[in-house]
Order: sequence, then C-alpha cells, then structure tokens
Amino acid sequence: MQYQPKRYSRARPFSVNARRRDRTGLPRTGRTWCRAFRPGRRRVSKALNLYEREHFTRCLQCAICSGSCPTARVVDRYNPRELVLRYILDGDEDVLSEMDTLWCCTTCQVCRERCPHGINISGLLTHMMNLSALKGNIPPVLRSSIMMMIETGRPIQSNSRSERIRGELGLKPLTKPDTKEIREILLDAGLGKILDIQ
Repeated sequence: MQYQPKRYSRARPFSVNARRRDRTGLPRTGRTWCRAFRPGRRRVSKALNLYEREHFTRCLQCAICSGSCPTARVVDRYNPRELVLRYILDGDEDVLSEMDTLWCCTTCQVCRERCPHGINISGLLTHMMNLSALKGNIPPVLRSSIMMMIETGRPIQSNSRSERIRGELGLKPLTKPDTKEIREILLDAGLGKILDIQ
C-alpha cells in the first residue's frame, strides 16, 4: 500500500475560537484584527501608513513571530506580537515609550521569514521605533553611542589594548574620522532636535 499524505484544508485567515488565549492574555483569534480597521481609528492609520491594511488581516494569530524571535528567547518580557497588537488594535501609544521592550528588536527579519503570510512585523516594529525616537524615547545606551559618534566618529571608543592588538596583527593604526562630517549627517537626519545637540 502506497503512503498517502493527509490532506489538510487551507487555513482560514480568521479562526473561530475566540476563547483561546496565549501567554499574553490576548485572544488568539484573527477576528481581533478586524477591530483595528473600523473607520475613525486615527492611530491605526498612523501605524499603517507604510503598510497595506489587507496585509495585516491575513494574520492567523499563530504566534510564530514570537516563537521564532531570537530576542524573545533571551528576554522574557519581549513579545513582538503583543507589541504590534497593543499598538495597532488598542491604539496604545504607551508602547512607544517602553524602551526596555520596543528597542529589543534586532530587525533580523526571522518573524517575517517564518510568518505563513509574510507579514512584515519587524518593519512595523522599526516604524514604531522611529516614532518613539521622534518623541525623544531613545534608550540611554543608544543615546550614548550616538554622542560617542559625534565626539569621536565611532560608536565604541577604541582603547590602547585594541590598538596594540592591531599592531601585533600588522594592521595600520586607526585614523580619526572627520567628526564634522559625521555631526552634519546626524544633524541632517534629525537627531539634533531629539538629542538637544547644537
């Protein structure tokens, strides 16, 4: 007898069981996305101006994005699906000020690759980080790296040990980059207003 694989029906974009909830307490039904697309939801249009609305209605609520996220494996409080749902569905702009969770995304695109419908979750998280930065919510570590770039031209300060190792490896010593040009680029990017730089 020849092996016959099971035939599965095509997954429907909206599941019917609204009682099932995941570890965040959010319903695992795709119907919840529909609330986001009601007329008059101003915050949703802000969040989705880079994306097609129909693109997010295809979400199956399978949570593969959170399950495959390398950051979520290491940082317990980080859940990309929860951040997106809270921002798009509930219009919760407090998400933009949660620096300990929002800025954990490494934009590795694993969530987009693993998503059965190819929804660009990391793209939306990047958009949310940009909105957060415009409001001045930048993590202190990132802020100090930017200030270091303005002062020295590098995000990380080099020390005598690294210069000694470069010499032992036969590498040329690092030249000091043009900090004036770097400063102009960062100011043109709008970081002057955000970081209070003249």
